[in-house]
Amino acid sequence: MRLKRDNQGTTLMELMIICVIISVLSAMAVPTWLEYMPKLRTKTAVRSAVSTLREARSQSISEKRRFGVYFDANGKNFILFVDKVNPGNGTYDTGDSLVTRTEFGSNAIMASTTLTGSTVVFDMGGSASQSGTVTFTTEDAALRYVVDVLAATGRIKMTAG
Repeated sequence: MRLKRDNQGTTLMELMIICVIISVLSAMAVPTWLEYMPKLRTKTAVRSAVSTLREARSQSISEKRRFGVYFDANGKNFILFVDKVNPGNGTYDTGDSLVTRTEFGSNAIMASTTLTGSTVVFDMGGSASQSGTVTFTTEDAALRYVVDVLAATGRIKMTAG
C-alpha cells in the first residue's frame, strides 16, 4: 500500500508566476499613480488654505482680535497674521504679526483671486472684510479648485471644478 504524501509549500514555478503577475499589475498602476499625485498635492494645498482661513476666523472670534490670511502668489505661500497695523483696512501690512507661513506645495498654483490685495481679514464676530474667491490649479491646469469666502458670515467653502 502506498502512503499519500501531503504537498506542503510552493514550487519555484509557482513563485515565478506570482512575481510576474505582481510585476504586470504594478506596471499598469504606476502611470495612473504618477498622474494622480500632482492632483493630490494640489488638493492638499487647497485644504490647507481652507484650514488656515477657518483658523483665522476662529482665532478672531475666540481672541477678540482681527486675524487675516494673505495669499502670496509670487512666494507660493499664504500667511496667517494678526491685523495690528491699520486694523480694519483689510490688508496685510508691514508690522502685522505673522502667525504662520504655509507653502502651496510643488504642484499647486494660485491661478487667480478676486480678493482685493489678496487678503481677507476676519473681525471679532467672524465676518470677513470682503467676499471673494481664490482659485488654485495644478501645474498643467487639469484640475481647478475654488475657495469662496462670504463676507457677511465669514463662511469658507471649497469647490472642485
